[in-house]
Amino acid sequence: MAPRSWISLVVALGATIGTVAVPRPAVGQNAGKAPFRNAPGHADLAEAYERSKGEDPIRGLGQDPEILARAKEYSQASLIDRSDALSHGGMATLLPKGSVLFVPETMVDRVSLSEGAALVDWREFYRSNSHWLLPWSIKLEQALGEEALDLGHLERLKRMGKVVVAICFDQPISIREGMLDDGAAKEETP
Repeated sequence: MAPRSWISLVVALGATIGTVAVPRPAVGQNAGKAPFRNAPGHADLAEAYERSKGEDPIRGLGQDPEILARAKEYSQASLIDRSDALSHGGMATLLPKGSVLFVPETMVDRVSLSEGAALVDWREFYRSNSHWLLPWSIKLEQALGEEALDLGHLERLKRMGKVVVAICFDQPISIREGMLDDGAAKEETP
């Protein structure tokens, strides 16, 4: 009788130790299921595509003839015509026209696109040529002409003898025309 009771005791202990409580699903039709999302099928996508063909999202944003003429002129100009180029040491980069704010007389030859220079992005070019480039970080509102530039600070930067480039969010940005004139920007003292 001992072996039999011993076996039943081991089986009983194994059953209680080895069991894992499985949670019961909630009552209901969708209990325990992930929420179902009705994804659009082919017919829905094709219908949406056909509806969007006739809509022009640009239409109605403004029909000002002056803006349309400037946009047309800008779109017809080449990328090189709309850019300032800096080159040195076999590398070159393109910057938005108006982002180079000051060039010392000794470095005028670097503000052009050299023949055979490898075209790289601004960060790589600046990393290799930071000894003669001086980025001036400005706010977007200043570049757009909504806030005045500190011309006194620009004058101090010019005295360093480096090429001054306007940047916003670590990328070159053009300054609105007329913002570097004395009338458009106010002189601020430190």
